[in-house]
Amino acid sequence: MLTLAAAVAIAVVMVWREGVRAWLTEPPFWVVLGLAVVQSGLRQVLTRRLADAERYLTPDPAGVAARTAIRNEGLELMRRLHAAEVYDKVVVVGHSLGSVIGYDILRLYWDEARHPAFEKMGPQPEAERLVLDYSDPLGLERGEVDVFQHVQRRLWRECRQRGVPWLVTDFVTLGSPLAHGRLLLDTRASSLQRRQDDLELPMCPPMPSLAPTAEADDRSGAFYPTVLRKGELERTALVGNHGAPFGPTRWTNLYFPRRAWLYGDPVAGPLRPTFGTGIRDLAVHHSGPHRRWWHRLLPMHAHLRYWAPLQGPPRERAGTVESVPALRAVLGLQQEDQPGDEEQDHHRAGGTP
Repeated sequence: MLTLAAAVAIAVVMVWREGVRAWLTEPPFWVVLGLAVVQSGLRQVLTRRLADAERYLTPDPAGVAARTAIRNEGLELMRRLHAAEVYDKVVVVGHSLGSVIGYDILRLYWDEARHPAFEKMGPQPEAERLVLDYSDPLGLERGEVDVFQHVQRRLWRECRQRGVPWLVTDFVTLGSPLAHGRLLLDTRASSLQRRQDDLELPMCPPMPSLAPTAEADDRSGAFYPTVLRKGELERTALVGNHGAPFGPTRWTNLYFPRRAWLYGDPVAGPLRPTFGTGIRDLAVHHSGPHRRWWHRLLPMHAHLRYWAPLQGPPRERAGTVESVPALRAVLGLQQEDQPGDEEQDHHRAGGTP
């Protein structure tokens, strides 16, 4: 609105001082009017994208059937992937609304696949380390994400050795509206923080368990001790609480940083402040040169270019890494790895977080 008002003011001044012809031919008015149109279009598209995410996340009766169908299909896919017994690992990638759906499916399926097998129980040093060293979901500095993701990878391997059927090693979000998590997930009934505290919405690192008999927020670890029984035999195991999928699963988030609301991806942004400081936030720039400059002013142009192929030397931007190579590295699609090199390539994607 301010830009449109500026365009009108410029038009009035130009007509008063130089006549109608100057108003129609001189560039200032048209430049400002063009910016107003771009901003208006961007606002409408952004509102539409966020509204899609809000409709999915909000328990509104009008959207229950569609949301339930999407969840059921996603859960059924996860069950088939895990039951097939042909996959060593699963990587879940979600773009835009797909990242919201992916997050939802992971949190629901984790509750089905988080329990170890009695026959495979043994020491769980990585689960113990997570409990001791990573009890605060917002307690990691940026420079500690590398180490934490190594811990997650070792915890995932340990879970598999102990019979936990969970195959998901990585969750990758591109252009995610979860960057506006408080706007989307705060409700009249409960705030986002309260829902995270109650383990309804998982964080990375995971939120510790709330003791069932506690009157206050006295919490045990995100992996809590429980007794497994088989006949008369008993074994003690550490089991991830139902809000702990991002104990063994790494979360990497790619986004184009916004600049002056004209460039970058307005839908996306960093997730660490809202969903946990164990997330690797990667600010990226386009792979290859831009097309004509005005393409960058098109609403949501950047939002659709996370996987755009490399067409030539990229335009470097301070504080960012190149999008496609970063995505390929996170997905493990770089050159064929030597045994044991997977983690190194995964972390090479972002350099220093």
